[in-house]
Amino acid sequence: MAEKIGVSYSYLRRLYNEELNMSITDYLNTYRIEKAKNMLKNSNLNLEKIALSVGYNNIQSFKRYFKKYEGITPSEYRKIYS
Repeated sequence: MAEKIGVSYSYLRRLYNEELNMSITDYLNTYRIEKAKNMLKNSNLNLEKIALSVGYNNIQSFKRYFKKYEGITPSEYRKIYS
């Protein structure tokens, strides 16, 4: 990402920390989880397809990060909000 916009990684990392008070990784995961939440509410796609479509390489990582950021599993979220 830093290379695409023509800045160093350390500069980009510092910007994220200063402006958003979060790391690049946290920002990316938050973005992915928000997209996944929308898909869980508004589609019948299975969890694996959602995980892959939002950028996770496997369903285990998706479930782990989802629970870390939301406090519940993707399946629980779907039951509550769909």
